[in-house]
Amino acid sequence: MKKKKSVSLCIFLLLTIAVVYMASNIIKSDSGDKTNQASPNGSRSFPSSKYEELFGGILENYSSSYYSMRDALYGEYLWNKLDYEHYNCTLTKNVTILKNTVNCIVSQYKNLSKREVSEKSVVGVLLLGDLRIEISFLASSKEDELPYKTGEICILKERLENFDSFKARALEVYGEPSFSYDTLLNLTLRLRRLVSKTYGEPFSGEWPIETRFALQHFVYVVSRNSTMLDSLIEGYDPEKSYNSLRSLILELKRDPYAEALFKPSIVYLSELWREDYIKAQNKAIVDDHYLKVFWAWYQLVKPEEFIGR
Repeated sequence: MKKKKSVSLCIFLLLTIAVVYMASNIIKSDSGDKTNQASPNGSRSFPSSKYEELFGGILENYSSSYYSMRDALYGEYLWNKLDYEHYNCTLTKNVTILKNTVNCIVSQYKNLSKREVSEKSVVGVLLLGDLRIEISFLASSKEDELPYKTGEICILKERLENFDSFKARALEVYGEPSFSYDTLLNLTLRLRRLVSKTYGEPFSGEWPIETRFALQHFVYVVSRNSTMLDSLIEGYDPEKSYNSLRSLILELKRDPYAEALFKPSIVYLSELWREDYIKAQNKAIVDDHYLKVFWAWYQLVKPEEFIGR
């Protein structure tokens, strides 16, 4: 039942992206006409607030298509520079064999998750976290969908079978992480205390592997639960939150491991902001709400422990 809860959450979040993407394109088209209109003094209009500019700027690189937004939220941040140019893998279209292959992929993924957590490998944990959504979606695929996913199955199979080589390659490409496994584990434990009841059992079997996706879940929960949000925003100030978010975005660009861990939940927070902003009569209330959500996230994560050490 808990596994179904986690899969259902993934599906719900993807549907949210699709709906918001379509709605935002409509709004963008309308607002684009307005922002391109000259004001009486000949100047052009700009975003109504610097907060809108900040949240909108986070989404700007991913607004070209549903798939670019999906990749920003659930895609791979670390694997793109590690993959082989070509995968020598040919799979049958036989559904039974494909189903068995998928079961083997899931089993191997969970075994590797257990191993990397026991070895306290930050790189291993983050690489597996990068694959978490794709593998969970593959595991929930209907049998008649599998023949259309042979390319995806092939890539995941090769990655897991050669995981140690990819992990070594990650160290060559990205270097050592700037944070320790204990720092990551402490965040995971704080996060687990807050979201375990609504998150359900971790698909990977290991909470540290789930940290990236569980942070997105945290953003959703606090954005919809005002009581919980109010309990997590001690010291909140909109300017302080704004400046912290703006600085963090720049810092993440310089740290690929921290970016892989934290950027998806920042993008998701901004996407929720856009969903509410589109519908809101009072835009300032929406800005303030999501600056509070970010502040709660920021206090939980403590990014200074992960970046720039």
